[in-house]
Amino acid sequence: MNRFLYLSVIFFLLSCGRENRFPEPVSEKVTLDQVKISGQLALSNRDSNLTFEEYAGSGEYLRELNRFQEMYLSKDSNFNLKNFEKAWNEVAANMNHSKLNLNDAVLWFKINGTLMEITGKAKYAEEMENIVLNGFKTNTEDESEEIENLVASYIFTKNVDHVHINLFVPAELQYEHTLHGKVKIKQETNFPDSGDISVSFSMEKNRYIEVFVLIPSWADGATVTVEGVKYTAPAGDYAFIAKKWHEGDKIKIHFPNKNQNFAEL
Repeated sequence: MNRFLYLSVIFFLLSCGRENRFPEPVSEKVTLDQVKISGQLALSNRDSNLTFEEYAGSGEYLRELNRFQEMYLSKDSNFNLKNFEKAWNEVAANMNHSKLNLNDAVLWFKINGTLMEITGKAKYAEEMENIVLNGFKTNTEDESEEIENLVASYIFTKNVDHVHINLFVPAELQYEHTLHGKVKIKQETNFPDSGDISVSFSMEKNRYIEVFVLIPSWADGATVTVEGVKYTAPAGDYAFIAKKWHEGDKIKIHFPNKNQNFAEL
């Protein structure tokens, strides 16, 4: 093997190894100029000063997860996605959202956001929803604004014209389609008080968009319908809808057991 070919092979193998170690995001959070929450998040007042350390016995659980997150973002060669997910499983199994202080809740939310972006797995989006419902407790307007900006970036995530609907918060996404033309996606919901969610589409030109709708793990029997066509997905996954969307098209989502005590999730 000549020297040039040998070096080319080595470079290719190193590149593949690095690409596998740092996979490209499946879906990425949107910028605040692309999304707007309708009204305000229903955040609870902070009624507990318990930290995750006091609940789980050691702050190293979240701190360790944060180190994985920082390694991925900085492209540290020691990063290992399998170990990151394994550590997440251990923390999630013992999580009690009501006992998180605000800083820990924010950190836990960001960790789940990063994992959702990397893997596209529904369980991380569902955990973010649980944090929104039960983990964020604020006492000041500045704290509430910080949380709303954080949450807004993950209600919808996207990669080109592939849009994930991750959080059931009334909000509107606007972006420029890759084939040109503005697209507006509006989510209307009173979740968790109601299990009915409507997502409407408005656009300058009919455009092909792939949409992924989160079906939480507790939502057996959930239905997702577009103009009379039903789309299915097992609980704990995303319902996949690929079509050319028209002005006025709507996704109608219904979750069963809407009177369930979501505080127990």
